Amino acid sequence: MRGISKYIFSILLFLPASVFSQNGEYSRGLRIGFDLSSAAILAIEGEGVETAVTADMNITERFFAVADAGYINSVKTGPGYDLSLNAIYMRAGADYNFYRQNNDVVAAGVRYGFSTFSRETTSFMVEEGYWGNYTGTVPERTLGSHWLEAVFSLKTELFSNVFIGWSLRGKVLLSKKDGADMQEWHIPGYGMSNKSSTGGFNFYIFYRIPF
Repeated sequence: MRGISKYIFSILLFLPASVFSQNGEYSRGLRIGFDLSSAAILAIEGEGVETAVTADMNITERFFAVADAGYINSVKTGPGYDLSLNAIYMRAGADYNFYRQNNDVVAAGVRYGFSTFSRETTSFMVEEGYWGNYTGTVPERTLGSHWLEAVFSLKTELFSNVFIGWSLRGKVLLSKKDGADMQEWHIPGYGMSNKSSTGGFNFYIFYRIPF
């Protein structure tokens, strides 16, 4: 864990230095990125499918339109339960770029996010020594949530039209829908459902289509 923290800290130090040391001219384009942090979570947990993509386009030299989308399909099992989750989430908003040269970006912005997901417990067991164990199922439910985000992001061009970058997110939950039979503990794209506000970190690789 200490090694991972040192690696992330090195990235946070290196990228701003790289961005502010370059000179050049601004150009327009559509940048499409893949969220490496979601791939890392999948590699660690090794359950199901999780992927997320992002895209941004500079409307002016300063303002960018931004959209994110993610998909999760997983089955989690443990002592006495079997839980399946199928989810999509999206975020949309705009960034203001504080850096005016090259194709690099140092930006702050806002996002509106929502997720829709279905979950099903195909089997669970409650152990009870006196009355005997209770087993059952929870039928599939379709649920949803909405939230707002404040985002700080940085993207730097490694070589022609290929970028790496990261974003820090502060999230505020607007609404959530729980199932009638159980409370959701995690909202895809947001985080823990029992928190009215939370944070997030993403690390991306991008390809930009210039025009």
